[in-house]
Amino acid sequence: MSEESAASEEVRQTFVDSYHEIEERYRDLRDSAYNVNRRAMQIVEDHPVACVAGAFAIGYFIGKLAKSRWLV
Repeated sequence: MSEESAASEEVRQTFVDSYHEIEERYRDLRDSAYNVNRRAMQIVEDHPVACVAGAFAIGYFIGKLAKSRWLV
């Protein structure tokens, strides 16, 4: 095996290993996002009034900050 083909094989193997690592990280991230979404939906289903009130309060607070140009 020539030096070029050995180097080429090493680059290919590094690429394949990197691809599999990225693929595994993607699956872990996707699973984590799914679990966070499922938990958030459960909280909203269990406490809908509190969630709407909280969302309103946060929106009101951000609106006040934006109006006073704190965010700009």
